[in-house]
Amino acid sequence: MTRHLAALLFAWCLCAQSTSISINGTQLRIGMPKADVLASLAERNDLVRVKGMADAWCVRAKEDHGTQPGCGNLIQFRQEKLVVVSKTLGSTNGDDAAAMMSTLFSTLDDLSKSGRTTLSFTSQEVETDDHIRIRALSFIAGSKKYTFTTNQPIGSQPARNSSVELTESFVLSSDKVK
Repeated sequence: MTRHLAALLFAWCLCAQSTSISINGTQLRIGMPKADVLASLAERNDLVRVKGMADAWCVRAKEDHGTQPGCGNLIQFRQEKLVVVSKTLGSTNGDDAAAMMSTLFSTLDDLSKSGRTTLSFTSQEVETDDHIRIRALSFIAGSKKYTFTTNQPIGSQPARNSSVELTESFVLSSDKVK
């Protein structure tokens, strides 16, 4: 669960680091011709038009048909060229995860609409002596810091011992973006 939640938050960052994004084994790059993209993806995926979005498609692996809610991966075309590729890196469900995301979304959305802030992020990873990997991903917005901290067991410990925590704090002067 924790690995997937953090992945969702930073999917956009990870995708920006490469010139292509692979969806179920198909390498996609912005600017590819629509006919080529749809033909390549259709070999291993179900493609479903998205209502309300111009020339957008949900892409789901054929073996996942009916098992995943929502759109999953999304592609969009403009003037017969690929302009958007959005890949889901992981997901989780449940009331606690939804509540955390709702809180973070509402807070950052309000800050964005106010026009009074810029957003940056930091990451940190450590391993404890008792074989727990702690990863912290922090969004810094104005005078506040929102941090997702994941605790993941390493080795033979069960994954069900993983946890995610969302905290809100004031930004320390050492954390401020210069």
